[in-house]
Amino acid sequence: MKHTATLRFALFTLLLCCAVSVFAQQPTKRILVEEFTGAWCPWCIDGPVRLAEIEEKYGDKIITVAIHDNDSMTTPEYSDATGLKVMAPFFPAGCVNRIYYAAENSGKVGFGRDQWLTRVTEELAKPAVVDVSLSKVKYNTSTRELTVTVDAKFAEAVSGDIRFNVHIVEDGITGSGTGWDQANAYNQLAGNEKHPWYGKGSPVKGFIHNHVFRTTLGGAWGTDGVIPASVKSGDTYTKTYTFTLPSKWNDEKLKIVGLVQMYDKDVNSRQILNAVEEELATTPSKVISSGGMVAAAGNAKYNYTFTIANRTDKAVTYTINAEKSQRTPSDWSVSLASSNEVTVPAGSTLAVTATMNVGATVGVGDITASVTVKDNPQEVYTAKMLGILHAAAEHVELVQGDLATSIARSGFYAVPTGMYPGFYKELNNLRNLKSVVYNAAGSGAITSAQMTPLQDLLDRGVSIALTGNTVANSVDVGIKDFYSSLGVEFKSNSSQAVNTTFTLKGVTGDPISDGMTLSNCKLTETAELFSAISATPFLVNSKNEVFGVRNQLTSARVVIMPNASTFGADATALMDKVVAWLDANPANPQPVLRVTGDLNLAFNEVPVGTTAELSIPMRNTGAAPLQLKSAVWSGGKDDEPYFKVKGATFPITIAPGEQFYFTVAFTPKEIYDYTTTVLVNSNASNADQIGIRCDAFGVAPTSVEPCISSDKTLSILAMPNPATDVVHVRYSTTTAQQLRIAVVDMLGREVLSPESRFTNEGESTVTLSTSQLPAGNYRIVLTSGSTATFTPLVIVR
Repeated sequence: MKHTATLRFALFTLLLCCAVSVFAQQPTKRILVEEFTGAWCPWCIDGPVRLAEIEEKYGDKIITVAIHDNDSMTTPEYSDATGLKVMAPFFPAGCVNRIYYAAENSGKVGFGRDQWLTRVTEELAKPAVVDVSLSKVKYNTSTRELTVTVDAKFAEAVSGDIRFNVHIVEDGITGSGTGWDQANAYNQLAGNEKHPWYGKGSPVKGFIHNHVFRTTLGGAWGTDGVIPASVKSGDTYTKTYTFTLPSKWNDEKLKIVGLVQMYDKDVNSRQILNAVEEELATTPSKVISSGGMVAAAGNAKYNYTFTIANRTDKAVTYTINAEKSQRTPSDWSVSLASSNEVTVPAGSTLAVTATMNVGATVGVGDITASVTVKDNPQEVYTAKMLGILHAAAEHVELVQGDLATSIARSGFYAVPTGMYPGFYKELNNLRNLKSVVYNAAGSGAITSAQMTPLQDLLDRGVSIALTGNTVANSVDVGIKDFYSSLGVEFKSNSSQAVNTTFTLKGVTGDPISDGMTLSNCKLTETAELFSAISATPFLVNSKNEVFGVRNQLTSARVVIMPNASTFGADATALMDKVVAWLDANPANPQPVLRVTGDLNLAFNEVPVGTTAELSIPMRNTGAAPLQLKSAVWSGGKDDEPYFKVKGATFPITIAPGEQFYFTVAFTPKEIYDYTTTVLVNSNASNADQIGIRCDAFGVAPTSVEPCISSDKTLSILAMPNPATDVVHVRYSTTTAQQLRIAVVDMLGREVLSPESRFTNEGESTVTLSTSQLPAGNYRIVLTSGSTATFTPLVIVR
């Protein structure tokens, strides 16, 4: 019987986004890319080529490690039956922070090299939950003993089996013969004449192997017992490792990779939370810093902390110089939280904080810092520059490539998000934004990680121009849906030849392009064409191919077109009109409801008489208060004894930028399969009603209490449960009647011959032989006419 009860929800825990004077500095996100390779593998020679492309794009945000299979560089940590090889589906393959991507269809965390860059880009856009650093790195060149401490400071609450680890990686390894010389599939491969290894022979003798995995100090899966199973934001932990380097390893070419990682029995659920890499003792001292780009409120302070590491066996005194860059507004200033002269003990580290005193002037500034050894002024170390954007900025350009591709608009602050992918999370701190330009440059389509913050901007009334010849080219269904919501869909590539001049014309009466003729336009790469669903074309070529569309959405405006450089000498005039149209957005602030995850709560099996709770987070990404007016159960009042909205009274108001958790409690009173939907009504501009489905199973509470039918006429109890060879079934009926007792599997198939008997009012018992049943889950079903009830049965062997 299907019991339709209406679902769930509500209680929410308010995450209040308060206006504060200082925005916390987030940990630097780094990606560990592990390549599974082998000298014997002819296609693996392409792996270092792909990794070099990723490193060129993202610099020190990427840590690459080559894990070798069945050659002279193979290690026990890999080749052991439960070692790192369980992640490798084939060769070459690679994993990105050991994240399992079901869409890659490899069955393991490793996947093909064509998707490495895409997955790295996606992961870099996500915030880091923990900051990982290396401190007290000591190396004795005589004994070759290495001591290294890994530090972890959590930025978010995390639970699970969290572990430390350290990899040691070596560059420049070479040898001769089998196990060293690299097989080369590209040597004479037609169509690959531009590949760097085309025509270089196979095998490539004397091949230089870089970032080779040498060992891991915490074992293949890390050191447990240091970090507890549940940590909260601000918690810090450390682990010190000591290891003697083998004499065959070149200590001048070694790197240390510190890791904080997860462990799970499922080998596809052992993600890397964050990582850090340093060269081994290449200099007596080192400055460890994250740099990046952040947003900070005016007339407030922003603290930037970096670390001085003294790798010598003596205390060293340093002089610190921290100042602002030339582009920093004049009423901003930089100061040190401590003296500009500090002494760091031997083999220790010291955290130093430089503070930007952000003034009233809206602009962008930088903190630059250098550290000089007092007794040797020639020994200077530099911290990475930290850029700071005033939180009152009204216009921002998000540049995915080099800043040379920027539209260079006056009043727009260009942020190289390809270099600083973490800046996307800062957009929520820029509450005065009017319009944003997303400039894909030559980097390709919007990723799913970038789509969410862009959608949030539109929700809160910030207009957006999406530029880039391939900005909308994505096979991701979610990205296609995003563009569909903007009123366009990808049609095809333009027939316009690359690097050939052509003319674009505006559309008569259009507020952007009326009367415009753009001559000497030129594509540097093939541009995409769009079909306008609800959007309006405003730029076309002589073949009537659409090169620009605009749309007025509920909360904001959007423009989609190729790179501004396409438009020749008139690019500036065109962008002036585009920005003017975006800024003139007439829409009033709107409330917008966004739900994280699926609109489905699966309670699964819940014992009768007990309560289970599930929640769904709801965000108001709009610029006006969101009011949840009511929750209407599809099954009516009869459902309320089973499903209840917990701890909430309607109407409920969610302020802009805030999030609530709706919690639904399910308490089955009898054994049934429950399916229900709750309709949540609100004033949201994007969806004034959402339906949330709930599925649940009321099951017997391990046969301690009898399971009773809905009309209270039948009950059944199985003992013992779990059972092995026999089970005693105690059942009762309120009237004398014919009863049927059957044992079925989880597909509803009868697995024992049913018992059919006339039973008088009251309680009876029957003993069933279960010796022929395999171990597993079953149900004993008691039926009389159209009335039935059942009790679960577990068989163990």
